[in-house]
Amino acid sequence: MIFGVRKLQAIGRIISDNVLPSIESSRENDIFFSMEGSLELRELGEMIRQYFILARDEILQENAWNGSSAELEEAITEKVRWIHSSHTRRMNTGVPGTIASSGAFLNMVDYLRHIAMHW
Repeated sequence: MIFGVRKLQAIGRIISDNVLPSIESSRENDIFFSMEGSLELRELGEMIRQYFILARDEILQENAWNGSSAELEEAITEKVRWIHSSHTRRMNTGVPGTIASSGAFLNMVDYLRHIAMHW
């Protein structure tokens, strides 16, 4: 149980130290992501939410690990790779964006990946 609490504390630090300041900075500087990029972030966030639910259930049910969270963890890793590739494609095809929005987008993907990997 203490192990789970420490993991949640680490996730809370990532959110408070990285995610929230990044969101505030983006709003203050009128930095927006493309529709496709926003959708990719939502999909990744939903995958991470599902991962936490599965991992929590596996922790609460001793010896009930069925591999579901490990499979979803791999899917999250693949999704992050795909998002990076998709982002590069958008930048190479001239989708409107700025260096600031590109950096903020990649930072947000990285923060979400860190959150998932802390569990």
